Amino acid sequence: VYYYTAQSWCSVKKLPIGLHTITLTVTDWNGFTASDDVLISVFGSTKDNFIVNAGVDQNITTQESVTLDGSETYNLEYKIIKYEWTENGTVLGTSPIVWLQRLPLGVHTITLRATDITGVTLSDDVVIRVSNGTKLVADAGKDQYVELGEMVTLDGSNSFDPNGNIVSYVWEEGNTTLSTQAAFSTSNFSLGAHTLNLTVTNNDGNVSSDSMRVIVSPVNDTTPPIAEISSPSDSSVVTLQTDIIGTASDKHIAGYRVLISPVGKNDFTLIAESNSSVTDDVLATLDATTLKNGIYDVSLEVTDTSGLSAHASTKVIIEGKAKVGNFSFTVTDFDIQVGGIPVQVNRTYSTLQRFKKYDFTYAWSIDYQNVKVEENIHPGRDWKMTPDVFIGSCFKFDKQHIVNISLPDGTTESFEFKFARECGHYFAGSFYDAPKLYPLNGTEAKLEAIDASDSV
Repeated sequence: VYYYTAQSWCSVKKLPIGLHTITLTVTDWNGFTASDDVLISVFGSTKDNFIVNAGVDQNITTQESVTLDGSETYNLEYKIIKYEWTENGTVLGTSPIVWLQRLPLGVHTITLRATDITGVTLSDDVVIRVSNGTKLVADAGKDQYVELGEMVTLDGSNSFDPNGNIVSYVWEEGNTTLSTQAAFSTSNFSLGAHTLNLTVTNNDGNVSSDSMRVIVSPVNDTTPPIAEISSPSDSSVVTLQTDIIGTASDKHIAGYRVLISPVGKNDFTLIAESNSSVTDDVLATLDATTLKNGIYDVSLEVTDTSGLSAHASTKVIIEGKAKVGNFSFTVTDFDIQVGGIPVQVNRTYSTLQRFKKYDFTYAWSIDYQNVKVEENIHPGRDWKMTPDVFIGSCFKFDKQHIVNISLPDGTTESFEFKFARECGHYFAGSFYDAPKLYPLNGTEAKLEAIDASDSV
């Protein structure tokens, strides 16, 4: 060739990463041409050297075939030895380009996996939407298998209408509407199979429906719930309303209950209940203005859908005269003189005692029953002797021992049962002194055990 219309060489900078086929075409004086190709591979980082491309998403009808094209998949370092097109585990083809005659109505997510000679496998997805000719297709998604109480996300956003817009989504189970959103989440499914129907409507008024199932199985759960009461602390004094703070939690919670009972009576009354988990927050509100003064057990019970449960408890001391809405009256049954000493028997009704049965009946008490002595724990329990570097040993309690006396006029007297020489109190009494009752919370009265020894 003696004459040229262009240069026989060229310089190209910054070619994108990938494979580039560049064609050289030459033309002689008589107009005859000839061509040749050169293949240029542009390398980048390892992740850029191996790219799987399943092609662009497609919208077709049930009467049309579809071509799956993965020809733009490449590996600049190693030879690709395997291609595999799959849908839900079913192999559709094993070459870079696959032709499918017909696909069923609906949305198909098809995955192309490519493997190179070193065993590295990468994948990419292509979405094929198949309509029935009207072009409006509802897609409720695949069936889902969940455990009882597990959150389920129902997503109809793959529904499509290439020629219009979807203006309405309705999810139903039987005659019950669950949602009017394209996608929503819920855990309110009972055991068994639930068939859900999605109906979509476009801006022309055309309607399309699709269904799916949610299959709910029993929970394979061996972990019990969490039950904790952090406030009020054990043996706290409560005079008005106070929040009960704690945790009632489980992945598959069925519910929790907060109950209260006069101490040691196991006669519980429900304060609050819920079927939702609570973590370090308000479980219930305790209202001391509706309770008679005294010591009470507060119990938290948490259960999950597998029947597992957890419990927590604390004790509170109800005090004070603020008793909102209390109604009471007293009837004198008899008033006589016995040996010059007046003897009077009174019978009192109080709404604060409406849940308690006395010798007479519920809410009615006789004078001798109006004085109430309660202990938050048996005086002889939860003590231990602890080694001490100064005095050899000292007494220490795991829980504070409290005795509470409620009087007929509503006042309370509180005492703590303890050793004078406790750990840290090295000069208070003798190591051998017996425990005694010491006044608490401003109590000025004195309480002593009759015929008790002064030493141990």
